[in-house]
Amino acid sequence: MTMAEHLDQQSGFTLVEVLISLAISLVLISGLFGNYMLQLRVNSAQTNQTEQLGDLRLVSQIMRRELRLASNVTYDNTKKEIAYTTLDSGTGYFRYKQGGNDRLAWEQPPGTGDPSLGGYDEMVRGLDITDGLDFVSTGERHTITLKGAYKNLNREDKTLELKFRIWPRNLP
Repeated sequence: MTMAEHLDQQSGFTLVEVLISLAISLVLISGLFGNYMLQLRVNSAQTNQTEQLGDLRLVSQIMRRELRLASNVTYDNTKKEIAYTTLDSGTGYFRYKQGGNDRLAWEQPPGTGDPSLGGYDEMVRGLDITDGLDFVSTGERHTITLKGAYKNLNREDKTLELKFRIWPRNLP
């Protein structure tokens, strides 16, 4: 067998074929990677929204329990503070603290809560910076609105709103 016959019988890929298949593979891999990154962003946005909504629901349950058992509930719009009086004449507060990280704090009536915290508990962070807590009173019924901030898929600030009504059961 001569050298020319041997070269004609060799099989394999040419350099052009290898480069074309490499280019196609890179396009497919970059598409998959882009889809993976999009899914990560979607997951992160949904997690942020779900966590914020869960926090708002938990806070609303605590507030409902405390305020329904109160004998008196008042709201100071300038301080963004809900004050309530318990049956044993203790006073508790839900305070909306504005600042770098808006939050809702709960100052429990004396004799309740964790003494190491001085009766003060931070309930939730990341409230809406403009109006995280709103209180509207209609007679003995009160409507409380909590607004939480989160980042959506496009990393824009969005607001979740949770509204609930309470009416003290132990009125004088």
